[in-house]
Amino acid sequence: MAQYGGDVRPLSEWAQMRTVCHGCRGVSYEMVHDEDGATVMRPVVVPGDGSITRMVTAASESGELAVVVPCEICGESDTPGWVPGFVPPA
Repeated sequence: MAQYGGDVRPLSEWAQMRTVCHGCRGVSYEMVHDEDGATVMRPVVVPGDGSITRMVTAASESGELAVVVPCEICGESDTPGWVPGFVPPA
């Protein structure tokens, strides 16, 4: 970690994975070809937007409703989707 003014920044090429909020992040997959020509699915972490969609059961209706709530970790921060105290990579 390095201190730049009031910000803390990780020092590695994987900084984005360590600073993404784990409360609202998403995971996608990309297909890559390895040296043998085989196709491999590799997970890619996608920053969230500071909100979480939850499915709740309504008492008066059958089925579930989607409710969007702020993320408990980063929802009220200046940089939703990123861990507070870290600077998102450029």
